[in-house]
Amino acid sequence: MYQKLINTNFGTVNNPSKHASIVILSVTVFWVLLQFLGSNYGWDFRLIFFFDFSAISGFLWALLVLARAFQKNNRDGDN
Repeated sequence: MYQKLINTNFGTVNNPSKHASIVILSVTVFWVLLQFLGSNYGWDFRLIFFFDFSAISGFLWALLVLARAFQKNNRDGDN
């Protein structure tokens, strides 16, 4: 019981929500940084589109992971 309380408050190493939040944060930071560098250095629009597509892919992956974690928690009754 005590271990479940600790895992609920602090998360576990294999917590998919924690992984998704790290991915969202890192994708956002790198995406904004690359957009800034691309506008200052005049990079080709195709390269910027590649960065945009990569960021969208990272956000979609995180959304799918969070949706699966939400479904698993509801199915297991861990509300």
